[in-house]
Amino acid sequence: MRTSYKVILAGLGVFGLIQFIPRNHNNDPELEKHPLFTDYPTSHTVENIIRFACADCHSNHTEYPWYAKIQPVSMWIDHHVDEGKEHFNIDAWNTYSRKQQKHKIEECIEVIEEDEMPMKGYVKMHERANLTALQKKEITLWAKGLIDSMGRRN
Repeated sequence: MRTSYKVILAGLGVFGLIQFIPRNHNNDPELEKHPLFTDYPTSHTVENIIRFACADCHSNHTEYPWYAKIQPVSMWIDHHVDEGKEHFNIDAWNTYSRKQQKHKIEECIEVIEEDEMPMKGYVKMHERANLTALQKKEITLWAKGLIDSMGRRN
C-alpha cells in the first residue's frame, strides 16, 4: 500500500476515534426569564437581541448547530462557550456582587461599541446575531440605563 493511502487511512482512523471523546455541552434547561431580566425589567426587543446574539455563549443554555456533534468542532465550540461564560453569564447574574455586575455591564458596552461582540465567526454562522447599528445602539442604551439604575439602588 502506498504511503499516501496509509496516511489517509490513519487520518480517518484518528478522526473516527476522536468522535468518542465526551462532549461538555452547555445544555441546562433554558430559563423562561434570565436573572438579569428579572432583576432589571428589560424590553422584549433587548431581550431578543441578547437571546439571539449573546445567550449561546453567555448563558447556561446553548442552542447547538448540527455540526457541534462532530469532533474536534465540538471541543472548539465548547471552549468558546466556556470562555464566554467566564467573562459574563447572564444566568449567573445574581451570583455577582453589585460591583461585578456593574463592571460586567460596562464591559458589554465596550465590546459592543468596539465591534468585538458578537464574534465575527459566530455571526457568519448565525445570521440573527448580525446586529444592525440600531440594535447595537438599543443594547448599549439599555446597558447604560442599567448602570444608572444600579447606582440608584445602592
